[in-house]
Amino acid sequence: MAGLTLPSLATTYSWIKTGTSSNNWNAAANWSPNTGFPNAVGDVANITPDATGYVTNVLNQATITIGILNIGDSGIDVNARYPFRIVSNATGQTLVFDNGATGAQLNQTAASSGNLIAVPVQIANALTISSATPDRSLTMSGVISGGSLTKSGLGEILITAPNTFEGVLSVQGGRLVCTAQASGSPLGAATNSIIIGGSNPGVASYTPTLFITNTTSASTTTFGDLTAGGSFNSGYLAPGASVGGTSYLQGEDLIHDAGGKLVISPINATNLAVRERVQFSG
Repeated sequence: MAGLTLPSLATTYSWIKTGTSSNNWNAAANWSPNTGFPNAVGDVANITPDATGYVTNVLNQATITIGILNIGDSGIDVNARYPFRIVSNATGQTLVFDNGATGAQLNQTAASSGNLIAVPVQIANALTISSATPDRSLTMSGVISGGSLTKSGLGEILITAPNTFEGVLSVQGGRLVCTAQASGSPLGAATNSIIIGGSNPGVASYTPTLFITNTTSASTTTFGDLTAGGSFNSGYLAPGASVGGTSYLQGEDLIHDAGGKLVISPINATNLAVRERVQFSG
């Protein structure tokens, strides 16, 4: 990607398999150049061929490390766009995002037909997930652990596991949909700070939104301080679904930045509960 400084010895690889069969990540013959496969700090993996069917990439080893992942159909054939999947064939196989001092990236292409990352993801430092596809979601169903997470871009990102990442969860554009199970929170550690808001690119659908859905009435999500606003007009927090459940704000500050506003819109029977004091500022 332009403007990025990659760690030394980082290599860019492009996935060449376009059909419906499953193929292994750790097979050099599946990549160009075919001298190896992406598995080092800062490596760039472009899984963006002009697909002729569902594209399935199997990690096939305990850990794969990359700095940047670009995933989705290239869109050369506008009449045939297919979903891509990254899966494992053994318990515990993990995709590690490590771009050295520069934050790692996960980018879904504009021509994507909805993609799935069905393996655990470990963030070495910080990860920005961006989708340029307003009408097709990128789903991450494996547990996300490690450092801070940022959502950017027009498209929707779905995270569905009880995650354990620690730090800041920032929604800078589009919708981040977090599905809460009966136990564990998709928002990561209970002390994580959440920021909703970003810069305004002049696109209405870009409005930063954190949407929390519950699978049962026993579902809970817990997070720390919540900041909304920034230079964008507003940020949206939408906890819950028709089954109810509770989202807990346990930090001491609900901060409203000057120049922005926070809209809290609970869905149906869902509650937003405050466990400590709330302080408004800005």
